[in-house]
Amino acid sequence: MDDFYDRLLSMSFEQSNDAITKCRDLAREHGFTVKQETSSNKNVYLYCSREGVPDSVKNNKEIKRKRLSMRCDCKWRITLFQQESKKWIFRKAMNPASMVHNHLLISPDDIRQPWPAVVFDRIAFYANQRGLTTSETRERIKEDFPDLVWDERRFYNRLTEERKQIRMRDSENRVFSIMDLAARVASVAGADTALSQKVTTTLENVLIEICEQLRIDPAGAGSRVLTSPSSSAGGGGSGGPNTSMHMTSPTSTSPGPCPSISPSCSHLSSSDYVVTYPGCVISAESRHQQRHRLGQL
Repeated sequence: MDDFYDRLLSMSFEQSNDAITKCRDLAREHGFTVKQETSSNKNVYLYCSREGVPDSVKNNKEIKRKRLSMRCDCKWRITLFQQESKKWIFRKAMNPASMVHNHLLISPDDIRQPWPAVVFDRIAFYANQRGLTTSETRERIKEDFPDLVWDERRFYNRLTEERKQIRMRDSENRVFSIMDLAARVASVAGADTALSQKVTTTLENVLIEICEQLRIDPAGAGSRVLTSPSSSAGGGGSGGPNTSMHMTSPTSTSPGPCPSISPSCSHLSSSDYVVTYPGCVISAESRHQQRHRLGQL
């Protein structure tokens, strides 16, 4: 590792991405690969790819997988930081255990080469073609990049991640659509006692029906989730197209898999409320032709 440190620590970089690329290249030359993590203090930490322990050890149970995990709790890491001169440089870890690997280094020829970003972009493109199967996507990628050194695990993991993100976006859109409709219904019915009772009864019946289909207890979805924003956030007004919805990450997970609404405050506008959903926190408020999304499911 002396040659690795001598070469890398003597360099400075204008851009952090250039520094990370150089570190990855040198790491491959010396028989290991790295993964990165950006901290809140703007330092960039690069770890040995074999950092951490296998899931079977972490969870103390057998994990069925085709390929054995390569993680062996290696502690090696290096830090990239920006100087006052705006140059990016590397420094060794303070802990001596973080300057050595606890495993044998391998031949650079045996290390998988990274795929160009354009390949991952194409995988994402095909993932959004909803009718394509995994095998069809695989064949199209191979046709588009005939000289690509194929890595089935890398392809499958990226395609799986892209599809996961698509499902999350679809769920987010459904949540906003339902909340938008609920805001409009509340704005119209809230001023009339009979209409409010009708809407409440209908929604309660829908909740019970959905819980029965999902085989869950409706009581489990009845936690206190509705809170009042501050009075300065904006009072009355109607819902509909002027309703603005905001979604942020929750501080805790709701006990049930469905959102529920129960009064918990004294100042509540028909178009100004906050709902805690299992995957997020959503607020709907009256705001002129504006809609923001502050988080993700």
